[in-house]
Amino acid sequence: MLIPNNIPNNLYILGIDVSKDKLVVYDGTRWYEFKNEKNVPELSKLIKKKSDYSKTVLCYEPTGVYSKYLDHFSFEHKIKVLIVNPFRSSNFMKSQKTRSKNDKNDAKGLWKFAILDFEEVKDIVIEEDNEKLKRLIAYSETLKQEEIKFLNIKKAIEYYEDIKKGYGYIQKDIDKFIEDLRKARARVLKDIKAHIKSNKKMEKAEKYIKSITGVGDKIAPILLSFFMTYKNTSRTKITSLAGLDVIEKVSGKSVRGKKKISKKGNRQVRAALFLSALVAIRHDKRMRELYNKLIEKGKAKKVAIVAVMRKILIISHSLCKNEQYYEMA
Repeated sequence: MLIPNNIPNNLYILGIDVSKDKLVVYDGTRWYEFKNEKNVPELSKLIKKKSDYSKTVLCYEPTGVYSKYLDHFSFEHKIKVLIVNPFRSSNFMKSQKTRSKNDKNDAKGLWKFAILDFEEVKDIVIEEDNEKLKRLIAYSETLKQEEIKFLNIKKAIEYYEDIKKGYGYIQKDIDKFIEDLRKARARVLKDIKAHIKSNKKMEKAEKYIKSITGVGDKIAPILLSFFMTYKNTSRTKITSLAGLDVIEKVSGKSVRGKKKISKKGNRQVRAALFLSALVAIRHDKRMRELYNKLIEKGKAKKVAIVAVMRKILIISHSLCKNEQYYEMA
């Protein structure tokens, strides 16, 4: 593959496919397989052998906790990175006509992506306060999901008289689990609130976000952390990162699929925006008008709700960037 002129000759570019336990690395000539562990020592050894930290670029997809070791490694050694939205890398791989999907092909595809999209290479920024906020939010969401599971089990048991009569302790246990989960989540939500309050910048930004109807104490921290993670992002990109960008499958005259959102971004953000949209449609004139306008055009309710979700995301992102409060119509 020809290297564009805007890329320095001595730059060492690595495409990395990240999974739970391993990193598959491609450097333009060969593949390597390393353990995905703290400080990624095997990867560090390779970089020192082939080049040095200042002349290295790492290209990989954000994979939640699995890519955290790479994030911190890059931040600590000031290694430039290109972190690629999975939806973009997936489309790129398709454009390259990669026949089979496997770790090696993914790593090679990311290496090519870095070569062709070199202008987006940058220093990684890790804010410890935001990292702590992410961990608290993740724990809160885990407790919420566990509560839902037990509520579903409790509902199912109501239909089985033999279990209710012969195994009464099961219902008691489930009620106790639900109570404990709710208490634990209440404590975490309290800690999230205190943590945001301890950082004046975060506290201020959260107030701007909460000025939007439908965005309250549980939802605002999720959006705040999301915007802090992807600073200086355009409205188009932030929409894509939330998985609310519209895609359509079209091929000639014979294939024309329905337009739909990609769902390739942050699932937690979409869930939070969905709840916000339901409240905003009822209580915010601007959002209600947008919703009703789409319904009058014959759009499905789900499509109209997604449009309101996207609107809330774009407005809250703008408020954060410009340090402004939302003004209702």
